[in-house]
Amino acid sequence: MLLHLSFAFLCACSPQVPSTSTADTSQNSAPDIILILADDMGYGDWAPTGGPMRTPVMSRLCAEGVRLDRYYTYPLCTPTRTALMSGISPMRFNMAFSPLRRFEHRSLPREVQTLADHLHQLHYQTALIGKWHLGHMERWMWPNQRGFDHFYGFLTGAIQYYSHVSGPVGRDWQRNGVSLDEKGYSTTLFGKEASSWIAAQDKDKPLFVYLPFNAPHVPLMVPQEFMVKYKTEVPDIQRRRFCGMVDAMDAAIGEVMEAVQARNRGVEPLVIFLSDNGGSVRESGSNGPLRGNKGTTYEGAIRVPGVVWWPGHLPAGVVSPALVDVLDWVPTILSAAGAKNLSAFDGQNMLPTLAATNAESQTEPREDLFFAACISSHISYAVIRWPWKCVLKIRRANDKETIELFRLDDDPYEEHNVRRKHPELAEELAQAIRDWMAEQLPGEDYKHPSDCLDKKWPQDWVEPKDWTHPPS
Repeated sequence: MLLHLSFAFLCACSPQVPSTSTADTSQNSAPDIILILADDMGYGDWAPTGGPMRTPVMSRLCAEGVRLDRYYTYPLCTPTRTALMSGISPMRFNMAFSPLRRFEHRSLPREVQTLADHLHQLHYQTALIGKWHLGHMERWMWPNQRGFDHFYGFLTGAIQYYSHVSGPVGRDWQRNGVSLDEKGYSTTLFGKEASSWIAAQDKDKPLFVYLPFNAPHVPLMVPQEFMVKYKTEVPDIQRRRFCGMVDAMDAAIGEVMEAVQARNRGVEPLVIFLSDNGGSVRESGSNGPLRGNKGTTYEGAIRVPGVVWWPGHLPAGVVSPALVDVLDWVPTILSAAGAKNLSAFDGQNMLPTLAATNAESQTEPREDLFFAACISSHISYAVIRWPWKCVLKIRRANDKETIELFRLDDDPYEEHNVRRKHPELAEELAQAIRDWMAEQLPGEDYKHPSDCLDKKWPQDWVEPKDWTHPPS
């Protein structure tokens, strides 16, 4: 049960990011910040946009905060997390096209300061509770070495929800570098750990909790109590499990919100809820009426749920049509925390835009937004230059290019390719994609980016039995 909701819910740069320690707020006036991330939750996977899930906490956040109707993210997991933690385009780090596999040594580069690093400079207490997926092979890659005072969760891309095993054998469950042989449903455990950590922190200092759930990512596993609610209205059992997983995540978020309110610092907390990418339809996710699937650059992969709740600073109960990009969160969060030096990041501070949102607000143009993904059949790119969107696809078997052009204000579901009506604009936007690639990854061929090579499991690679002792 939620407590009374008086908290009324919720640029080019170098990887060497300058300090953001100059602040215009004291520690006592800086807000607690909770950044919550769902895994593979599509536009049609929560109640506010028509999903069958019962998500009272998320719905309350939307009713008392700003729901983002045009929130854009990367089509896959690791690129999104790179952007969230660095504020820098993952393309610059060769982290944009594919998720990290268990055998890979890639990571968020060592020299890059994370959001947690920056918040430390502003005297925040920091915790990551959930999924990391930004490097696992060496300890310097892990959250405790990347700005987080506290880490509870797992390092790799996916685990079993009860046994906490990643891959066929390796336990991937730890608290601050110490392996845990702990049973329980991971979504529920994350909610309890976050609540307990929040309750134990010094009230004289603000805190930052990054809470990236693994739900509702496969494997589809959920306690019966959350799944049984959907027996009548959701006939497909896999989809029913998926709904239950979102339901369980909503309950865990509710527990965290209670803990945040109970701190009672006299400063309203900032709560942000997002999904890392669109749903996988093959794995029972739904992107609603949007075209495409996780791993593409159509709207279903990159336009996802999002809500920002900050009472007294942002309006309540409005749906924002503003174009918000995943790269915007680092400067936006740091601005809320009192930082002034935000020019080094690739996104922008969205607080002024969100604060001005009202029922009459319209989608306004901003700088081009770029996206990329690599799957087995295609390399996919997209650029949004509002209201236009260009999708550039390259078939990997023969390098054949396909260019599509959509006008999103008239055709939000990308049903009508108008390239033939506007050939010059289509080519201009396709060239903008090629130029972006040349600027982000100098010397790389946009048709054959190195991060898009077929990555096969090394024959001599052995899965670790415990990911707190990764293979060399």
